[in-house]
Amino acid sequence: MNFDDLKTALSLYNPSDIVFLALGNTFRGDDGVGIFFAQHLQSSIEFSNANFIYAYTTPENYLQQIIDLKPGIIVCIDSARMGSGPGDIQWLSPSILDSFRISTHAFSILMIEEYLRNYCDSRFLYIGIEPQQTLPVESLSPVVEQHLDLFFGIVPV
Repeated sequence: MNFDDLKTALSLYNPSDIVFLALGNTFRGDDGVGIFFAQHLQSSIEFSNANFIYAYTTPENYLQQIIDLKPGIIVCIDSARMGSGPGDIQWLSPSILDSFRISTHAFSILMIEEYLRNYCDSRFLYIGIEPQQTLPVESLSPVVEQHLDLFFGIVPV
């Protein structure tokens, strides 16, 4: 998956109808990659007018805010142990979400989706980013950071 794939997948939606739900713990290394990924998206021209919710490890605290936005689509972004290479960015199928180890939040992301479906008619997409390490450090591993830069077309100076 690359940035063009993401733009294509969301091209049917007005940016104001998109909610990016960023998940992760930035104090546990690559577990916080969903937060950093969303920050890059928010600074992009294509998605600067989208809605960004930085839920970290408590998406359940933002359910009413999401409902109030009445989004057409909710894109959940999180680290996920998918068995691929560190920094790999993939679409995740809802049918296999519970088989991956997704972040450190208490509630299943599928439980969050189920709850939201009762209140809003939104489509859900999931982006998983393979972590290299989730040790108690406040930075991404170099390989995961490099993959983010490649995804967003950031050329190192």
